[in-house]
Amino acid sequence: MIIALGPVSVDLWHILSAGIGGGLVLIVQGIWRAAATDVAKRITASLWLMRKIDQITPAILRHPMWSGTWDVTWEVASSNFEQVNTHRSQLYRCFNAIALEGVGRTVTGHEIPYGFVGRLSRDKSIATGTWFDRRWGDGGYHGVYQVRVAGTGDRAVGLWCGFSETGPQINAKTLTWERISIDA
Repeated sequence: MIIALGPVSVDLWHILSAGIGGGLVLIVQGIWRAAATDVAKRITASLWLMRKIDQITPAILRHPMWSGTWDVTWEVASSNFEQVNTHRSQLYRCFNAIALEGVGRTVTGHEIPYGFVGRLSRDKSIATGTWFDRRWGDGGYHGVYQVRVAGTGDRAVGLWCGFSETGPQINAKTLTWERISIDA
């Protein structure tokens, strides 16, 4: 439908499509800004992408270090968790980026999905990054970690650090990753 306004003709379809297109751009920008500022959403997106890349990468191209199934053990002084916690997790790697995901359990038996994303050092012996759990939906409890692989590459030891849920302090305790298998 064309509308004539004096010497100017306006196509109503073009006006509507420009308005809808502009609205969609604003919606996508808003979603991206929200995801980029929410640690749990950003890490969830990173884990999803790393898992997809790992699925399409042929096994022969996967580097044996920093991949496969790992037991993640972390220590904590909390009424919500045992003092020492070990959970089976899956580790994905794409170039110098890594992502590890698993499911933890509170002392009451509540399962909590968690993830680690990070970067490897130049010599691939150190992983540094961010961890989170989604105990509170997408908001998440989060912090940082650093682990160093030793020997044959089947064990990495370091620290996790994060704010306390019950007090004003920042907690830091031991974090250990032990490889169970290299997935083919």
